[in-house]
Amino acid sequence: MKIENWIAVASAAIAFVSFLATMYFANRAARSTETNRLISMGQAETSQRAAITVTRTAVREMGMKIADLLAGRKPTDLKADEKRRLDTYMTLFNETVEDNLNAYETGCMLYIDGKLDKTRFKSAYIREVQNLCEAAAEHPCHAHLHPEGSSKFQAIWKVYREWHHHG
Repeated sequence: MKIENWIAVASAAIAFVSFLATMYFANRAARSTETNRLISMGQAETSQRAAITVTRTAVREMGMKIADLLAGRKPTDLKADEKRRLDTYMTLFNETVEDNLNAYETGCMLYIDGKLDKTRFKSAYIREVQNLCEAAAEHPCHAHLHPEGSSKFQAIWKVYREWHHHG
């Protein structure tokens, strides 16, 4: 065999080995990318759960402050300074309710965008989203969510409709 043929065979062998190495490293990179995607998704889920928990706790704490201030009395039975404190507490309570709904809204947006594991998210939040959307008129979140068409929490409504086959 001539030297030119040996060079061609050697070049082909080197190209083939290079191709195999490229495929091996591409496969490893793809697996690494998938692992990183799953880690990122898990971090988003953990962060979202924490946001909902923190805001829910704030709602409960403000509710307890209001209950402690009222101590079984009607707002009309409060002294002037107590009424002012109740007004402040009510403002803060409404803000914490909205913060809590914002946390759910963000979670629903992440769900819609596929940035959370959809099966796990649905399993964790199906009843909570349903309770929010179906809350009675006297529930603190009702005024923020209703009427549906003018609510600023459209992602919550979209997820609710998807999960409960409404529209």
